[in-house]
Amino acid sequence: QAVLAQAACGGGWRCSSRGRPPWQGRGSPGEMDIVRGPTPAPGSGRSGWVSFGNLVWTVAFPAGKTPEDSVADQTRKALANLDDRLKQAGTDKTRVLEATVFLKDMATKEEMDAVWREWVPDGCGPSRATVGADLAPGDLVEMKVTAALPPK
Repeated sequence: QAVLAQAACGGGWRCSSRGRPPWQGRGSPGEMDIVRGPTPAPGSGRSGWVSFGNLVWTVAFPAGKTPEDSVADQTRKALANLDDRLKQAGTDKTRVLEATVFLKDMATKEEMDAVWREWVPDGCGPSRATVGADLAPGDLVEMKVTAALPPK
């Protein structure tokens, strides 16, 4: 049976089936751990990232945005936030499998795409969708990503 092990793991929490560190036992489902990264804000009810087995799920938003920021500016900030979260989880942008980009205004897609193309390494483009969305006030872009952890 899975038990919640309230053990700090790099500032996060671990849900463990055996109380093992997350990097051990990635094989069978009974051996894998759910690892949760630090919360973005106290009491937010969210984790910065979550991993299970060899996969990581995270979201990225334009941290440090200003009212003057363009979609390109916010995309750069969101991608920097994404780089940080992937690094915390033990992976990087070369291992992103799938991404969904949410834009406040779909008319700005080309502007976002230009920054995205600069960020993605050659040959490492993930499956990606772009969706128009009603985002938090001031946000022009947000991203949801699934990435693979490197092999052990």
